[in-house]
Amino acid sequence: MRSFFFIALLLCSAQLFGQTGNYFLSHYAPEDERFDNVCFDMAQDGHGILYFATKGGVLQFDGRLWNLISGDGAVYTLHAESSGQIFWGGANGYGKISEDQNGVKKTIRLSDKAVTDVFQSVVTKDNAYFINDTSIFVYSKLSNTTSVINSSRVTGSFSGIFELFGNAYVNTEQGGIFKIGNDRLTKAKLGGLENSEIIFASQNENAYLIGTSDNRVFKCSDKLRIKEIVLSSQEYAKASVVVSGRWINNGLAAIGTLRGGVIFINPATGETQEIVNYNTGLPDNEIFCMMNDQNQNLWIAHDYGFTRIAPYVPLHSFSHYEGLQGNLLCARTFQHQVYVGTSLGLFTLQKVERYDEIIYYVNVPVKEVKKITPKKTKGGKNTKVVKAKEPEKEAPAVETPVITPPVAESKKKGFFHFLRKNKTKTPPTTETTTPDAEVKEPVIEEKEKPSVVADNKPTKTKQLFKREKRIQRILRSAQFVYKKVEGIDAKVSQLLEVNGKLLSVGLSGVHEVSGTQAKPVLEEPVRFAFANKKFLLTSTYDDEIRSWSLVNNKWERVSLFDNLNDQINYIFDGNEDELWLCSSDKVYHTKIADGDAKNIETITLPGKNINASVGLTTNGQAWIVNSNGFFLYKNNNFVKVDTLGIPKSYFAGEKVVWYRDLHHWSSIGGAAKEKNLQLLNIFSDLRFITADEGKEKLWLITSNNELYKFNEDSNYKKQISYPLFVKSIRNGNRNLSDKLKILIDERESSLTVEVVKPDYVGAQSIEYRYWLRGLHKEWSEWSGNNNIVDFPYLPTGTYTLMVQSKDVFGVLNEMKPLVLQVKPPYWQRTWFYALEFGIFALLVLLSLRLSSKYLLVSRILSLLTIILLIQFIQTAASATFSSKSPVIDFIIQVFIAFLILPVEGYLRKLMFKSSGNSSGIRQLIKKNKEERKKKKEKTAS
Repeated sequence: MRSFFFIALLLCSAQLFGQTGNYFLSHYAPEDERFDNVCFDMAQDGHGILYFATKGGVLQFDGRLWNLISGDGAVYTLHAESSGQIFWGGANGYGKISEDQNGVKKTIRLSDKAVTDVFQSVVTKDNAYFINDTSIFVYSKLSNTTSVINSSRVTGSFSGIFELFGNAYVNTEQGGIFKIGNDRLTKAKLGGLENSEIIFASQNENAYLIGTSDNRVFKCSDKLRIKEIVLSSQEYAKASVVVSGRWINNGLAAIGTLRGGVIFINPATGETQEIVNYNTGLPDNEIFCMMNDQNQNLWIAHDYGFTRIAPYVPLHSFSHYEGLQGNLLCARTFQHQVYVGTSLGLFTLQKVERYDEIIYYVNVPVKEVKKITPKKTKGGKNTKVVKAKEPEKEAPAVETPVITPPVAESKKKGFFHFLRKNKTKTPPTTETTTPDAEVKEPVIEEKEKPSVVADNKPTKTKQLFKREKRIQRILRSAQFVYKKVEGIDAKVSQLLEVNGKLLSVGLSGVHEVSGTQAKPVLEEPVRFAFANKKFLLTSTYDDEIRSWSLVNNKWERVSLFDNLNDQINYIFDGNEDELWLCSSDKVYHTKIADGDAKNIETITLPGKNINASVGLTTNGQAWIVNSNGFFLYKNNNFVKVDTLGIPKSYFAGEKVVWYRDLHHWSSIGGAAKEKNLQLLNIFSDLRFITADEGKEKLWLITSNNELYKFNEDSNYKKQISYPLFVKSIRNGNRNLSDKLKILIDERESSLTVEVVKPDYVGAQSIEYRYWLRGLHKEWSEWSGNNNIVDFPYLPTGTYTLMVQSKDVFGVLNEMKPLVLQVKPPYWQRTWFYALEFGIFALLVLLSLRLSSKYLLVSRILSLLTIILLIQFIQTAASATFSSKSPVIDFIIQVFIAFLILPVEGYLRKLMFKSSGNSSGIRQLIKKNKEERKKKKEKTAS
């Protein structure tokens, strides 16, 4: 008896563990037809931007937008350093990704043009290693030089490279594993794995997760102590063919397979935590490559794009189990069992044993044929030949090993089988197909063997072998399927729990559900049902209210609202025995006393309501929520609460209403702590929300028919917030770099600044706002489109652009301020003013010098100097006091002209007087010369 209870408890625990749902998946794929989904490698830089190595080049993704970095053909390998430097290798060599002077990312080749087909790389502290089939290229990051190590007869071709504790190791076709050091290869010592082929090595702190080509997984600690991790799903991993692996954290690792999706394991025990494959929402079971990001999420590449698996997001999917049909409408957990109402009925999640079938063939001898050759008689005629058949023997019992498919060997090495020269050939006597592959007819093979004929002369006969099909069944762990509840074949819109009973409500009526069986309570289409400890109320499509009471565990019909004929869409409890019944435009308020509804009060709601109204009672006050807003019951009427705005969508639970405004999800009422409620901002299109399991968990249904259970009260560690930074600055057709001083001309001051905050939880829900100090007085409104800021024209001046972002958790990030300086036209710049002043000074000097000989020219230069000086003053003043109105500018110019007029008169008088005085001096000098000349003549005579 004790063992029986232990087994029952174990089965119950397994049932509960299995019904926790599947990991939260997000799918991404570039829509541009130029981009190829076949991905060989992935990397993430320090800003959080993702990079994908594809046949078309390097794809860049920030959570919203895809961008193809121009480069040299197909890229097969990527490696990102903590500093942000990214190395690449591909069909045309190897190199790194850098930025040009305008901040545009591009690939830079470090190798010679003769280097091709670089298919793997690793980067250590000082070096970057790149390999192709015949060579290892060691690039020194310190000296920017490259050395080459070529393959030899001992090593054969190179098949892969990996890193352990800062040292690089290479797999070879013939010699096993070698360590790379000092530009030479030495035989590695790896605790018994020296002659294996290591297909991946993933680091986590001071330990590595290692996978070998024979589908085994090991843990390597310091001093190269290697210990095998015995997987609880080893048979599944072996049948699915292990091709990659990543260590997520100390308690979780991921194993990627060729045809079985991803196996999440506990690296300490080898226990399987989750299998993510096609049956749990993965688009394809064939894994190309994997990468773990900075937030402990796993990115995988497959034939349909990319999938992000988030093991620690408190959202678990329940919509990918088999058997669920129809549009999802409601869900609930009852007695540790999941029930889902759809447009086709009610379904419950049940545990079943599911098997994968591995089909292969073996050669079995079927019979021996004795061939009798014709014997000549004495008369020269041939006698007839008689063939003696041996009785067929049954094929001997053969074990059912899992045979690795021929294609697996090449794809284990990272989809670079097309680069190999020495491919491993599999024996023609074995063949494996997947469960859904076409089963071929058995092939008969013939082998010659000696035989004896009637005249005792040896001859050759043929032994026939028949290829017989074998099937190996592998049990999947914790597989659940949905089973339909019998008796409910129509739309189910509600699931209620009343006094330990589960009620299904919908077009087929009200049913009491137990397991996969249902017993009818009311066989009539029901629009809405409400239940408390005393009564069950149903609103039918005939606009009637039917009432029941649970007596002796049976439902008995009672009369409460037989005279109320209205389309009741929602009912909720009030204070004590109060009830509120909501129709499209009215609310009925009553109190239940002595089994009867007393004094039904009718309250008309303000405005015209399109959608159904819902309500709740919290803190002793009744609330109504509809498409017109929030209303609070005061003085026998409902008054609108303007501070809460108008909800875009809303859902009611027991004493709580969840609603979404223009920016995020919130709730009112109940005991909701809203600890992680902001995570709901991932979804802007929810169709259903209700509380479950102690009110700390929520069931969610999205518009694309996905069902999630959300643990609002879980200790969820918020995602690492990636920085907000400038992605591009465009000035017309030019790209500018934010690392330089942003200087633009006023005549070409059109500017577009694009910022990005990488986010892969809810990138479409991130909102931005900006403030251009010097032009705007305050921040702009929050909007998801403000990541691109466009300024068609900026007047002369210096501006500071500040941008903020807000993610789904409400976390603010602010970009480093960007200083923009708009230069005026050249005629309004300081150097031009200085040039003009110099010209004025030169003209004045020339006027004075020429005044003694060329009076007319001096006067013309004086007038020209005055005119230019006045124009200079007027231009400078106009530039200083300019406005956006041409009328005001004209008035300013007229005012400046009046101010300049006295100055102009003074300058003209001064310069002409100077010219006149110069003329008088010249005459006086001439007269003095004549007088001295006359005196000399008199003296001489």
